[in-house]
Amino acid sequence: MIVPSAADILRSIEHTLETVIRPALKGTTEQSAAATIAHLLRHVTLRIEGERRILIDDIGRLKALLATIDRYCRTRDEPRAAGIAAEIVAATREPGGEASPHATLEGLGSRANELRRLLMSSLDYLIFIRTMAGNRPDYQALRTDIRRYMAQQLSEEAQLIHPAFEGRGPRR
Repeated sequence: MIVPSAADILRSIEHTLETVIRPALKGTTEQSAAATIAHLLRHVTLRIEGERRILIDDIGRLKALLATIDRYCRTRDEPRAAGIAAEIVAATREPGGEASPHATLEGLGSRANELRRLLMSSLDYLIFIRTMAGNRPDYQALRTDIRRYMAQQLSEEAQLIHPAFEGRGPRR
């Protein structure tokens, strides 16, 4: 590990901003801009510290959820369901490199976004067939799994946002 870490450097910048620069600022606009900069420095620090783990966990959950969607689509006798199943198999079969210690945050983010895009197209299909399948227990269970995934994703994103902004004064 390189010392000081990137997070340590950002904390030092935030400290200097808050203790040296901000007290010297006179106008509301300048104070507001400094407060926003401090919020964003905290946010980036949290992302450096936690984003890799969050993305790797998210990719794992997405793969599991997409496997469930794949199994569901295979029970449907429709070309669109078969197409979604084929996309899921192709996207989840290829190694995404997420387990590699050399995977970059950008690469992990791209992989997560690729899988999320596939989830959204699957969800579009599930919404399309709601009138035909909406009362079936397997359909309801799958929709519940998707809602649970989305709630978990929002909760994890909040871990990177809430502590950086909440209770730290106004932001622009």
